[in-house]
Amino acid sequence: MSSDPSVPIGAAVAILLRGIFSRFSAPADAKSSPPARPAAATKPAPECDKERWMLLSTENGVETWMDFQTGLTETRPVKAPAKPAHTPILQAARRSLQEAKLLFQEYDAQRLTAGFKETHGRYHVFLNVEEPARRFSVWTAYGSKAPVERIPAVEELVARINERLDTGDVSVNRESGEIFVRALCVLGDEELAMATVPNMMRFVVETADRWHPAVMRVLYGGMNAKQVLGEEGVW
Repeated sequence: MSSDPSVPIGAAVAILLRGIFSRFSAPADAKSSPPARPAAATKPAPECDKERWMLLSTENGVETWMDFQTGLTETRPVKAPAKPAHTPILQAARRSLQEAKLLFQEYDAQRLTAGFKETHGRYHVFLNVEEPARRFSVWTAYGSKAPVERIPAVEELVARINERLDTGDVSVNRESGEIFVRALCVLGDEELAMATVPNMMRFVVETADRWHPAVMRVLYGGMNAKQVLGEEGVW
């Protein structure tokens, strides 16, 4: 074995084993001449014939294998371990709501809803799942819709409200006049924590109820955002 410290251990072992194989497997008339040094192959070792191959070393993300039949060495990249399958978001959300003792209904494979009663009214909260993207949204809508002539005033109001929110947002649909409060969660490779969905549902309900009087004053009281928010001391 080479004494050169720069030679990788796997390569040194491969050289030694090739010498042993060549001594016992070479024909009689070929023993008088030194065996030709085999070139290292670049194709990955077949995984289906494990008794034919031996793993010599793993260095810098590369495995070195030896073929027992020929003495040749081959290399291949180390395979990354397979990622565990994620729990489907809706399944995890269902379990978390059951743990929180919140009643809910399932619309389909991507949606469920729950009802809440707060100071200024009742709210239906929806959870919409986008499983391939590993994200979901939780939202509710006010029961009252903005008349066409009041939509500009409502847009100013929700813009001012959004400036005061640390998370989530309020929006108005210009065509339907519906006013939404929404929160979005992107999971990525993370699993859904047990408290996330109940907390997000409570957040959108509490946010909707907190701003309910201001929204109603703008919708039906003829007031603008500055007047309403100034009354509440948050302008």
